[in-house]
Amino acid sequence: MRFALRCLLAVVMLVVVAPPAYMAAQAAPAAPADSNEIVHLYHCSLGEGVTEVMLETAVQDWLKALRTLDGSEGIRIKILWPVAATMGDKDFMTVVTYPSFTAFGRSWAAYKDDTAAAKWEALQGEKWSCPDSALWEEVKIEPSK
Repeated sequence: MRFALRCLLAVVMLVVVAPPAYMAAQAAPAAPADSNEIVHLYHCSLGEGVTEVMLETAVQDWLKALRTLDGSEGIRIKILWPVAATMGDKDFMTVVTYPSFTAFGRSWAAYKDDTAAAKWEALQGEKWSCPDSALWEEVKIEPSK
């Protein structure tokens, strides 16, 4: 009798617990391997006499030039000006975002000396300096349901 009762309890547990657990697993499919954005952060200093407006205008031209490269269709650029931050000897950060590692790789491979992006860079001279940079993978976190 105890064995039959245990079997009945196991069946009831499977009927009650298994469907919600199965549905939860199906509701949150794994993200594709190349779905995360790639963020390239540059730590920069302004050159003598260069204003924020001058920099922002030049970076608009840089974005236009970068978007001519293969793989750069979804690229975005932001400039971060410190409000309450310790920046050391740096004045601002430039954030270049690519839609995926694939897009970043295609863009990087397409960057040659004769491209508009390289020509833009060559014209900048000492307007600003961005000697330090880091490449990051952005993982978006959604609230749990």
